[in-house]
Amino acid sequence: MVAKFLLFFLLYCTTALAQGPAAAPAPAGPTNVTKILEKAGQFTVFIRLLKATQEDVTLNSQLNNTNNGITMFAPSDSAFQSLKTGTLNSINDQEKAELVQFHVIPTYLSSSQFQTVSNPVTTQAGSGDRFQLNVTTTGNAVNISTGLTNTSVSGTVYTDGQLAIYQVDKVLLPIDIFTPKPPPPAPAPEIPKKKKAKSAESPIVPKDISGAFQTVSNPVNRAGSGGRVALNITTYPNSVNITTGLTNTSISGTVYTDNQLAIYRVDKVLLPMDIFTPKPPAPAPGPAPEKKPKKEAPVADTPVVSTTVNTSGAVSCAHYHVVLLAVVIFAAIFSL
Repeated sequence: MVAKFLLFFLLYCTTALAQGPAAAPAPAGPTNVTKILEKAGQFTVFIRLLKATQEDVTLNSQLNNTNNGITMFAPSDSAFQSLKTGTLNSINDQEKAELVQFHVIPTYLSSSQFQTVSNPVTTQAGSGDRFQLNVTTTGNAVNISTGLTNTSVSGTVYTDGQLAIYQVDKVLLPIDIFTPKPPPPAPAPEIPKKKKAKSAESPIVPKDISGAFQTVSNPVNRAGSGGRVALNITTYPNSVNITTGLTNTSISGTVYTDNQLAIYRVDKVLLPMDIFTPKPPAPAPGPAPEKKPKKEAPVADTPVVSTTVNTSGAVSCAHYHVVLLAVVIFAAIFSL
């Protein structure tokens, strides 16, 4: 009988030690998550995160205004100290809020209910591969895995049938925050534009293109036609000669050719005569036509009193008057 009592006592002590420290009593008044953690001690960093992200306000409202239960895994201060330096400073405010939410399950779970929980467990941060939280049990041990963190529940901080807070000695790091995001899918490659085939160019031994010019009629009509813009092309085996009247050269290579465009290289500038030779002077103006005198209209004859004096008649008349005067004088004398 004594042996059975001792065996029962040893089993009870072992179970009590495995469950960790006793749960802290709730402070008086409405349920307050941060006050419970403050009373329990050793959760200073986690309390600071709860307040900085205002997740404490959300949790307290949920506990006091609804019938929804909450299960929280609270990392101890030593858990945060084991992180690499600068881990919390490397994430932004939204990611800090998601980190806190990842430690909260939106339902109440007693220690015995972890044995029947379905994985992955949905947290306040969400669910899916990148917010994956898996809980397994081995005997009285509750193991937690996130894909980056493997730890176990080290004790019960608080439980009242609506709120359960369990201590963990590692920070639960979600894959979504602490691994690089997959790069966005690369844009579909652009379909390369079909390049037009280019013929090989060889300035030393040019491709024989003389056959293409054998049927050309001279002068070739380019910028115009006629003697001053004349371009003449003649062909010989493996040679195409060009003359403008000022320039004599030949095609030295093929630059590009397709069914619509052909570009050939020449080693001299083709100088048209129309531009680079003096223009013939303008023809001299012809002599001005003589002006013919205008014919005056005939004027009707007007009788003119002739001023010509017949001197012979005048002299005779004078003599006549002298003789008459003399007769009068003699008559006057005789009358006396």
